[in-house]
Amino acid sequence: MISEGPLSQLPPRAIFLQFMILVDFVRILGSPAIIEDKHLSRSLQDACQRLTDAVNMIIGWQLEQPTWLKRTLVVKQDTGSMKSMDLSPTVDFSTTPGSLLASESNSIKGSTTSLAGNSAPRYDVQLNSNSQAPSTVGGFEKKSSSNLRSSLKDTAKRDPSFSTQALFLLSENLAELVDSISKSEDKERLLPSITNVWNNTLPFLKAKHTRNARFFLAGSQFLASMSTFNYMRSVWRKSVVDLIGDTGFFKMDQHALKQWLTIVDHLTTQDKSSFKEILSATTAANTGISGIMSNKESDYDHRASVLKRLAFVILSAERDQFQTIMPEIQERLADNLRLNQIPVVHTQVFLCFRVLLLRSKPSNLMSIWPSMISELMSVLMQMEHDLSATQSEDGRCASDQTMQLYLSTCKLLETLCTLPRGHLPQYQMCSWGFVSAITPNARDLFTPHANKIHELLLQKYDPLTDSERSMSSASLTGIKTLTEFRELRPFFHALANQHRNLPGDNSDLLRDSHVLCGNLSLKAAIAHLEHGLYVDFAEHWQL
Repeated sequence: MISEGPLSQLPPRAIFLQFMILVDFVRILGSPAIIEDKHLSRSLQDACQRLTDAVNMIIGWQLEQPTWLKRTLVVKQDTGSMKSMDLSPTVDFSTTPGSLLASESNSIKGSTTSLAGNSAPRYDVQLNSNSQAPSTVGGFEKKSSSNLRSSLKDTAKRDPSFSTQALFLLSENLAELVDSISKSEDKERLLPSITNVWNNTLPFLKAKHTRNARFFLAGSQFLASMSTFNYMRSVWRKSVVDLIGDTGFFKMDQHALKQWLTIVDHLTTQDKSSFKEILSATTAANTGISGIMSNKESDYDHRASVLKRLAFVILSAERDQFQTIMPEIQERLADNLRLNQIPVVHTQVFLCFRVLLLRSKPSNLMSIWPSMISELMSVLMQMEHDLSATQSEDGRCASDQTMQLYLSTCKLLETLCTLPRGHLPQYQMCSWGFVSAITPNARDLFTPHANKIHELLLQKYDPLTDSERSMSSASLTGIKTLTEFRELRPFFHALANQHRNLPGDNSDLLRDSHVLCGNLSLKAAIAHLEHGLYVDFAEHWQL
């Protein structure tokens, strides 16, 4: 029935239902039974190809060819035809299922139900004469790709929410569906359809603006699902390396960022040369921007950009995955630390330090500890000096970049304090220089840096009020930008009062104060700190 139906005359909702029926049928029947029956496997491949092309046609409704000289597709900029609200679903793709048959939780049966009834209103989009697919698109079954440009006409009848749903639908199911209905040698037969979908998805991944956020998330999920399988690698590899090297790569929200962690992980795991290629692509992109009029500022921005991508690649990997190239990573960090008083670069070095602490065993970081601790102490001393010297009412220092360096430094200190006690023996040997776990004494000859900064903040600002204590978090993981020193008061208040964090003594403690005492398990501590990294990596969308 599916392989013979007139898809070109069906509305989008009917096409989605047929696609979900096919996926449910494959899940119920089972991949082994399908692959053993060559005739059934070939029939399902034909049905999959036709339905994929039909869904892909709906995705293409929001694309246009800006000039007839090039076959380049871009996202339509005219939002006047977008008459309906985007009600497409948000899918949690934190784990990529290995197969449609892996577990019932990965089943798409629920999605089928949501398309058929009202149990899931996110799919409940009313069809009318302005949202149905036009019936004038003839010959689609034979030449779907050749009709793409003609399908981009008459945009008033094409609801953008259907295009978003179509892309989410394929991102959830297509890769696993293809894997379930064909043997390894037969998968090449379906690559043209997958390539066509990728060609329609790529423009959405290049359009970094707010109104494209839903399409970008759906496209990122589709790419993450494709990257799971090696045979699809040739379709997306080159374009992905170019996207990562683009200067606006990090302009995305945290949901899409997690998809890209999966993508980069698969990219670097399947191809060991991809690590250096990503950094080289970043270099090429920044060189093109700076051009002939290169100067020190552009060089510093380029260094910071490369370091941020280095940290992102390491974060995407398994623990100690890059241990073999740790000397190269250390040399790159040391080379950037040799630059004196360059906050924009040192901020990203500290970001790399934080990622390495989460993705490396402590024994493999022995060579990095001296530079990490010395740089941490140096910036904290600089912060103490600025706090003592700054007289302005807004509590700012000379530059925004320096304030970001201070925030990055404090987040590195938070990372060291949050990881379980005993996990970092190197830090335990020198932790007394930063935080004191005992009651401070006025006769002490040395005051830890956290206590000293806390005292300076008390001198500069009023103590935290009861209302501020009840509403403020001691953790900095949710703060992306530091505008004034006042925002650091809860953090240093918690560090300076760690001696009070004892059983039965909860007075004067802030929310999340216990996190900074190393009381969490390693798994919980890493999850907490990773959230802070997501905040730092994700940049604002373009309006």
